[in-house]
Amino acid sequence: MARNQLPPPPTPLLLPETTPINAAVETRAHLLHRKQQRRLDRQEVATDSRDKSLSPEAKSKLMNDVRHICDEEAFIESQLNTRFIPQHGPRQLISPRVILRTPLFRVASRSAPRKPEIELTLADDEADGGPVRYVGPELRQTEGLVFMSLLQMLRDLPAGAAGTFQPKALYVSLFGHYDGRSRPRLASAIRRLLRGQIITKHYTVQLCHRFDHPARGPWTVAIDPDIVRLFASSKVWLDIETRVQLPEGLATWLYGYIESQSRLIPTRVAELHRLCGTEASLPAFLNSLRQALAHLNAHDVIAPGYQLTNASVRWCKAPRPLEQNLG
Repeated sequence: MARNQLPPPPTPLLLPETTPINAAVETRAHLLHRKQQRRLDRQEVATDSRDKSLSPEAKSKLMNDVRHICDEEAFIESQLNTRFIPQHGPRQLISPRVILRTPLFRVASRSAPRKPEIELTLADDEADGGPVRYVGPELRQTEGLVFMSLLQMLRDLPAGAAGTFQPKALYVSLFGHYDGRSRPRLASAIRRLLRGQIITKHYTVQLCHRFDHPARGPWTVAIDPDIVRLFASSKVWLDIETRVQLPEGLATWLYGYIESQSRLIPTRVAELHRLCGTEASLPAFLNSLRQALAHLNAHDVIAPGYQLTNASVRWCKAPRPLEQNLG
């Protein structure tokens, strides 16, 4: 490298592209283009309607055309809001807030056996007036990362539409390597999501709706059409690179928990121990928490000056760069 020449900026971490298996599916881009076109049509018709030489009948027809176009625009907007995961960028992950404040994707040792079936209460009283529960196999932070990654990869397809992707590209993006065990490990994580259900008062949602995983070649996956409803009350965005660079476990769970809070208040250690779902003893958890906080501080998730005692942690979110705040 020449003297005084700056090194090239690091390549941003991006997840692999997903291709719809049905070429006729109407993607977010298609709907946005239709919406833009109808807006231009409305403006043109509205301009024509101001022509003072028009007869009352012609003017009335143009105004009816405007109302019809407005109805079409409203329909397209409703499709964007109800059929798609909330929009987010290629360097972001997204999750319903309720998931990040619970032990749904719990913290556990890799060597600890998984429970084949569990039931959790994620929220006692959501906006629709009922509890939110999870029923299915035990899920951990790995499944949480894969779940958010599938949401991101399928974000521009209508929920329920299947898309294909390269499993090797996804595994390398998330875990940084690929070997003979990577493909079955990724398949196992997605199959657990396929069996997991979030149950609300009015509907039940699978964490993954469809999964085809041939031994060779691309895989096909789809998310539940109703999963969009989980985002109706709140949503949280995470930075992919931060999530991937943090050590898997308590640090990654805390990252989601912290981002789900509007601000951080002093929090009891015992409360974090309960919420993350760990089965470690409190002394062991306290040691893990100390290490996790150091990692979060190093990655600018929490501000320097945090304090950890045997009883509580006092912390603040790190200031965000302007461009990150703007999403």
